Amino acid sequence: MAGITMSVRVLDGEFRRVLHEVMRRGLDPRPLLKVFATYLRGRTVDRFRDSRGPGGMKWTPLAEATRRARSRRSPSRRFMGAPRQFTPLWDSGRLVSSLSTASAASIQRRGLEYGTNVLYAAIHQLGGMAGRGRSVRIPARPFLYVEREDEEEFARLGEEYLGRDL
Repeated sequence: MAGITMSVRVLDGEFRRVLHEVMRRGLDPRPLLKVFATYLRGRTVDRFRDSRGPGGMKWTPLAEATRRARSRRSPSRRFMGAPRQFTPLWDSGRLVSSLSTASAASIQRRGLEYGTNVLYAAIHQLGGMAGRGRSVRIPARPFLYVEREDEEEFARLGEEYLGRDL
């Protein structure tokens, strides 16, 4: 996808098996890939809301300095059902709102790319040093990934799309 700074390419396990069966039957995979993309977006929004990474691991809480800076600004608001003033990665809602879903550029006949074009996404996904002089350590708070339960949902969605058990 043009302009994407962070993305996950889904090509393994159940996803690949379902996609192979769709292709074997000569069906257009794009409607199913759009369903997968919508599912992934929902799962990622849940991760933001719950502040959790792979395996349900809780994200590192905000640093005290960040909490103090945010408390001096406007009162806590809610965004997509989550309080954002002291929730990691939810301050403005820009990152979670930028998650790309099924667009013409991301849905291909043989795969799906899903991600964001927000420049600071990578530092939050992977962690690292940031700020002036790279003096601030940003902990990794991974939000783009696929887990086993996602693979199981891909299989269920694929079975529904094909109208039979795979």
